[in-house]
Parts: sequence; C-alpha cells; structure tokens
Amino acid sequence: MARAIRRPKPCTNCQVQNTECNYRWGGNRCRQCANQNLNDCDSKAKNPSTNTRVKTGTPASTDQTRPKQPLSRPSPALQPPTDKWHSIIKGEYFLAIGADFGTKNCSACWQIYPKDQKLTGAFHLEPRHVLYSGKFNIPAQAAIVILENGPRLIFSDDDMEDHYGSGFQSEDIFIHLKLMQVSAKMQSNMEQRRLIEEVKDRNLSIFNRYKAAGQLPPNVEKVSDILREYLRWFWGLINKSITAGAPSSAEIDLILREHTKVIVAVPAIWTSAMNHRFRQLLLDAGFPSAHIRSEPKLITAALAQKKQREHGPFNSEADAEQYMADLGRRAQIVVDIGGGTTDLNSIQILQLWPQLKFKTLVVGTGSMSGSELLNHLFKQALKDILGENLYMIANHVGMTGTEILASFVHGFERAKRTFGTDKTGPVKVHLVGRIKTNLPRLARLPNLGPDYIRVSPIEMRAVFDEYVAEIMRLIGIQLDKLDKAGIPGVNYRTVMLVGGGSMIPYINEKLRAECENKMLQVTYDEDNVSSLVARGGILAAIDPDLGRREFARTTYGTTFSVPFDSDNPIHWADRQLRRRAVGYVEWDYELHERFFGLVKYGANLVDPKEPPMLNDYVDIAKGDIIEWPLEIEQPIYQVDDHEWGLKDDWSILALPGKALKVATLVIKIKKQDCKLSHHPPGHPEVYRVHFRAKPVWDGLCEKWLFFVHLTGKRIATIEDEQDPETLKATFVLDEALAMQYLE
Repeated sequence: MARAIRRPKPCTNCQVQNTECNYRWGGNRCRQCANQNLNDCDSKAKNPSTNTRVKTGTPASTDQTRPKQPLSRPSPALQPPTDKWHSIIKGEYFLAIGADFGTKNCSACWQIYPKDQKLTGAFHLEPRHVLYSGKFNIPAQAAIVILENGPRLIFSDDDMEDHYGSGFQSEDIFIHLKLMQVSAKMQSNMEQRRLIEEVKDRNLSIFNRYKAAGQLPPNVEKVSDILREYLRWFWGLINKSITAGAPSSAEIDLILREHTKVIVAVPAIWTSAMNHRFRQLLLDAGFPSAHIRSEPKLITAALAQKKQREHGPFNSEADAEQYMADLGRRAQIVVDIGGGTTDLNSIQILQLWPQLKFKTLVVGTGSMSGSELLNHLFKQALKDILGENLYMIANHVGMTGTEILASFVHGFERAKRTFGTDKTGPVKVHLVGRIKTNLPRLARLPNLGPDYIRVSPIEMRAVFDEYVAEIMRLIGIQLDKLDKAGIPGVNYRTVMLVGGGSMIPYINEKLRAECENKMLQVTYDEDNVSSLVARGGILAAIDPDLGRREFARTTYGTTFSVPFDSDNPIHWADRQLRRRAVGYVEWDYELHERFFGLVKYGANLVDPKEPPMLNDYVDIAKGDIIEWPLEIEQPIYQVDDHEWGLKDDWSILALPGKALKVATLVIKIKKQDCKLSHHPPGHPEVYRVHFRAKPVWDGLCEKWLFFVHLTGKRIATIEDEQDPETLKATFVLDEALAMQYLE
C-alpha cells in the first residue's frame, strides 16, 4: 500500500509550508526559523496554484570534506542571500529544474544552488515542487473542447470536469501521450505491441474525428502536435511556479535562458533517435533547454543522495569506511516499474564521501511493460470472461464494446491497488463512467452485478502472474549480464523496486517471493516516484559527472548499446563503417538522427567522387604548416535524411544521405611538443597523423572523445588513449543539443 503523504502545518513564524519537513524543530517553527532562532521571516514566496506558502529551495554549503570524528549528520544549509535572483544573473548561483514526463503523470521541481555546488554530505536537496491542484502528480492527458470562440485544447482535470455532460465524455480524452513516441513494430512481445497500437489508434481516432469536423485547435495539424502543446502547458506550470517570487519578467527571461539547466527524464530503453525527437518537441514547446537523462539513473541518484544524508552517525572513520566497502560490494538492480515502461539498471555506489558517485555496471534493459501493460492484460482476460456476451452487455448500457472494456479497466485501476497474494474471495471490478442503466442480469453470467463484475481470485492471479513473469524475465537478463561481466569485488546482488507499479500489493509481494527464491535481497522505496525522478534531475544538473563512465554506444548507424571493453575499444559499428563493404542493420534500428564522426560536411555520404572519410588519419605536408599550434579537427555530423534513416536495410556505399554539422572536435599540437615522425611510404615530406573519435556514456550523458598522439601513431588500445603523450578533447553532445547550439 502506498503511504499517504503527511501534509505539515505552516510554520507559525514564517507561515511557510515545506513538504520536506514535519516541523519538529521547536514548537511549530520550521527548521530554518528554529536554527536561526527567528521570530520573523522574509520568506514571501507563494505557490501560484494555491494560497499555501511554500518554502523556496535554499542553496547548500559547498563543503567538500568528509566530517571528522565523531561523524554525525551535517548541519542544515544556510539561508541564501536575499537577492538570490540577482546573484543568479551575476553568475554566483544557478537554477536547476528536474522534470519527469511520465506515461500517466508528470512531475517537476526546481532549486537554486551555488554555481560551484558539490554533492557532499552537507548538501541539502530541498526543491520547490511544481504543484497541480495541491499534488505532485500532473496528469499527462489532453482534450479538445468546442467553445464560443472555437476549439481549444485543455489539459487539467478541473477543466475537463467542467465540460462533462455537454457532448464531452471521457472517451474524448487523449491518453498516454508518451506512448505516441514509441514504435509498436519494435516490440517483440505481442501484448506490448498490441497495447501501443490500441493507444495510438484511440488517440488517432479522436484526432481524425475533430479534423473531419474542421474543429482542430490552432497550432494543431497532426496528432503529434497534441503532445507538443501538452508540453507547452506543462512548461507553463513550471514557469509560473518559478516566476511567482522572481523579479521582473525581463530578468527571469534572462535567468531561464542563460542561467538554467533543465533535466528531463526519459525511459532507459528509448533509442537515441527517440530521445532526440523528444528533445526537439521540448524545445519547440518553450523549454529553455532540454538535457536528456535516463529515468532509473536519476532515481539512483536521488536514492543514493538519501543514503548519503542518512548514513550516520558513525562511531569512527573506520566504521564509515567499512560501511562504504560493504556498499561497494553490492550490485543494486534498480527496477523502475512505471506506467508505460519498466527500466532496469544495475548500479554500484562508488562513494558517498566526499562526493556522491555511482556507476552503471552493465547495459540497462527493459521493455514496454509498465503498469499499463497489466491493465491491458486484464482487458484481454475480461474479453475472454464476457465472451460473446460482451457486445450485448455494452449495448444494454449504451456503450460500444471498446468503451465498456475501457470503463472496466478504469475500475480495475482501483481494484488492483488492494489486491494481494492473500486475497481468497472474488474481486469486484466496477464499471466507471456514466451508464444509462444497470448491467443486465444474466443466468449465464452470475458474476455480473448492477455496476460491477466479480472476478475470481484465480482469474486475477493469472493476470498478475503473467505480468510478474515479464518483470522477472527482465531481472533475469540483468543477472545474466552481471554474471557474464564478472565484475571484481561485486559479490552481492540486491533488487530495489521503485515506481508506481511496484507499490501494487500483489506485484510487490510476488516479486519479493520470486527474488528471495533466487537469494536476492529486495528493498523498495515508497517515495512518489515521479517526484523522485525529478529530484534526481536536480542532482544531475548540479553534478553532470555524478555517474562514472560505464560503456560505449555505437553511434555509427545503430542505436545499439554494447558493454565498454577496455581491452578492445573498437566496436562493431566502427569496424562496419570503416570497412568499404555493404553493411546491414536490422529493421528495428533507426539510422535517422544518428551521429557520425567520420563523414565530410556537405557531401553525400556515399558519393563515389567524394567518398566518406573512413580512414582514421590525416596527411599533412610539412610545407603546408604555416603556423603553430597545429590543429587537428574532427567534425561530427547528424544524418538528416528521414527516408534513408527508416529504410529496412541500408548500405553505407549505395544510398545517398544528407548530413548536418553539429560540432567540431579540435586538438592543438604545440610546436615544442610535436614529435610527428610517421610518414607514409615514399612521402618523407608528409606527416601522417592518426586520430580516434568515439562516443561514450560518461557521467550521465553522451560525450565524444577525440584522441591524437604527439607522435601521430595509431590510437588502437585503451593504453594508447591513456598514454601521457596522447592529447584528448571532449565534446558533450548533450550540452550542444540541449540548447540547439549547432554550427
């Protein structure tokens, strides 16, 4: 059962209500007032959606040292300067926004922090949550209503409630907008494919109905525009929360444009192409920046930071070090069961002090098996239970077969929250919605009530067990990857269940039992997962190197991630592109919007007169070197040909393609350091300078690394990359794309 969130009373001194504190700090005074022994306070920020005052986030201390003996919980953060907004403009502070765009709900929060903030034990994560009708969760939905001045998009429950009964019904609501980004044919599981197809068909049917009637709102020409307009409304809520206590609009615009980092979470299983399309939607919707991060990694960051804050006190430094050593031996499999997807990452916490660091041990996995799949499985089971009576029953209550199934699924949403493994009696699943009359009484269906159907516990367990089997399959994949990786020093595996789906009693209890049978320790976190992801986004904004380098991603024509092999850093995609041979990619990989490091700008990638720059070297005539330092450049391009990118197969030497220049990696060789001596045979007056450009996931984002050795020799191994005479350049792809800083 999910815990009810205790709403603290406002501080009797400053009248600020802070959901992160229960105000047990001195009477009914909040922590800030109690620590400073204040009887008056200048906190005047009000949440725009309510009349309740909400505490503004406070930047934390920048202390980077581990506390000395005796170790104890660090003291609370100090109050920020009064004119913190002007401190942001002066570059002393920064604004971080974490946003989680979920399948069913969204969440966002923000915090102001010092520009040089480090995630030490002294840091206080005290974000200001963006509230919607007093709640963290913001429904991810949309609807078109017809007003006197024409059609308009609405998004809030309150607005939709106002229009019920005037020709508007729940069946007119666009749902699960996030799934509109997902390809159904890429799903290997038939039920997952069917779920996505049904969501897309439903939303497209609603869209086409309004389009045929000439009732589309402004700025909406295709169904994907609904998602963009929802994101615009979502950003409006965030913006309103921030600007409530901010200075003039001109100053806040400057802050959002130049002194703000927005971290947006996406499922770990989304391909890079999907991430880039989603990023573009965010920017088109008005987000000032859009840094994409993986949901389970942000959850891990938030959970690790909680562990960092709750670690002590320890009796000695030795006890603290022993605790950290024990923690480092554990591979924690984070299982995030969301609404649309289940994402898994195996994490190792490397250190809690002096700064928080964690590492992903193997490539993340997952599937479209969020709790919405459980609803879909119930719907399929209900069709079998009702059989040939389905359409007769639907017609009796004035619905279609599709509508009555959807109404029962709404009832199942409520019933599944109380269904556990100890349930022995039938479960009532109510018909939710406006029906003209009661359900019919049928002798052949005695389990029908006036407005519900009784589902036997055997039938319910069959639905849940099929779903749990899929989650256990995914956990098994992570376990296999960990076994094959054979990571030294990591001897224990634990499973951390997070996400709304993990809080369903039957799923939680069944997964615990299954995992314990495999000798796996299971824990779970009851925090609101959307809020947890958003808080992790703030941590990722503060420290982009929060996670350590874990694996390389092949970005030459595929979206496939492979483990990083330090002994053999050249990956399949590198070899495939470097060979002048035909290469095929399976249909479920997209080439469109992928990034290339070895093509010439403005040229067809396969023009025989100007072939791709497949060689990893450049020849420079000595006489052409007019001035020093010598610059070695490596352009990075983005494929900009949609039709080419979506081909069932592709040949790197037989199909045309356009390329858009993204950035250039540059390494400068000083004359006094230059040791170039490798000449091509027969050309003693020519330097041959080898280089290597490769993409990696470093920290929490995608980066390109560029290597050139001072002797010009080939960079072939990890030892070559780490050679003191190897020059290195780094380009953070996310930083450029997040604000569309393209050359």
